[in-house]
Amino acid sequence: MKRSPIARTPMQRRKPKGRDEWAERRDAHLKAHPKCEMPDGYGEHWGPIDANHLFPRGMGGTRKDDSPLISLCRKHHAWAESYREKAREMGMLLRRNPDALQRDA
Repeated sequence: MKRSPIARTPMQRRKPKGRDEWAERRDAHLKAHPKCEMPDGYGEHWGPIDANHLFPRGMGGTRKDDSPLISLCRKHHAWAESYREKAREMGMLLRRNPDALQRDA
């Protein structure tokens, strides 16, 4: 007889390793920086606030690293991902290493 998901013990429903550390770090950052940090002049703020890594995973960052975070509303988070060069110029995204400059060009 199969057990239903509701009957499983907490040990059988484990979260991926490192999830709790990231959740604690994210929550602490959002508590300290509860508002969108996008400079004025980029439209209204919209949606919940996200903790965004300044070193995106595609540019040498990882979800588990200790890279700095920035608080952005969903609208501006999507903007920063869509316009990465402009976001880098504004200091909202950073590159992990100088070799990445040559690969992106």
